[in-house]
Amino acid sequence: MGLKETFFQILPVFLLMGLGGLARQLGYLTRESIPVLNMLTYYMAIPVMIFLEISKYDLRGDFDITPVFLTCFAVLPTALFAYILGKIFYRGGPTLGSFVQSSIHGNLGYLGLAVSYYVTGSQGLVKTSLFAGFLIIVQNVVSVVALLTLGSRKGAKSKWGKVIVDILLNPIIIAAASGILYSAFKVYIPSFLKESMVLLSRMALPLALLVIGASISLNLLNLYLRQLSMAVLFKLVFLPGLGICLLWVANTPLSDIYPAVILLSSPTATVSYVMATQMGGDASFSTAAISVSTALSILTYTLWVWLMGYLPLR
Repeated sequence: MGLKETFFQILPVFLLMGLGGLARQLGYLTRESIPVLNMLTYYMAIPVMIFLEISKYDLRGDFDITPVFLTCFAVLPTALFAYILGKIFYRGGPTLGSFVQSSIHGNLGYLGLAVSYYVTGSQGLVKTSLFAGFLIIVQNVVSVVALLTLGSRKGAKSKWGKVIVDILLNPIIIAAASGILYSAFKVYIPSFLKESMVLLSRMALPLALLVIGASISLNLLNLYLRQLSMAVLFKLVFLPGLGICLLWVANTPLSDIYPAVILLSSPTATVSYVMATQMGGDASFSTAAISVSTALSILTYTLWVWLMGYLPLR
């Protein structure tokens, strides 16, 4: 597939985001309504979609843990490298913690799954959902370590218990685990309930993209231009590039490389702002990183998907 065709394959995702931005400008999505829609999407629609997709998967015959492990492992050296360079060029403090977090914490539940669906279809979305369940845990733990270690709040370490509970109660992790259990034991779900779940899941990706588009703001770009450039480079280029290298060396099939790299190349997660606020990070930097990386991700997504089509597999 050519670069132009790849771009137009991913374009519907970003057109919906643009529609969300337009809806905000026209007043259809307000500052008060966006958080409510975000909660509806994050806690209901997307978890149901993930559960339904994973429940179709035969984990006993098809699932290979090695690509998942390599995908998650790529986060660790990326975070370490980001910390070293950030310490050299930008010194320490709350901004450094948010810099490291923004370099590795991707928007898996919203953009990652949406791009995967448009690129790999329903079958690819199943694997992407599985990968996301594990990757969410790793990137959250690394983000928490960075923020608690480098954040400005001396009492932030007391939040470890709450953070662990939040990770365990993450709706995407719960949905992935529930889907795995359902796939293993084939628990009966009444047809009327399953059909209601299907209807709810169909609004997950469109609603998520509208909310992201309505939340983007580039007002802080000039304030953190150098740091943002480096963080976006780590998140959209270095991390997925490292993931591809690890997976290729391990002779991973392309059907597993696609979901892994799509997730790793996801822009900075919107929850980064909330975590930075709670743990003494630089919330303004997180906001800027979310917006800039999301705006640029249409180009990097297109590039990575196009390059994977030419990946020499052994």
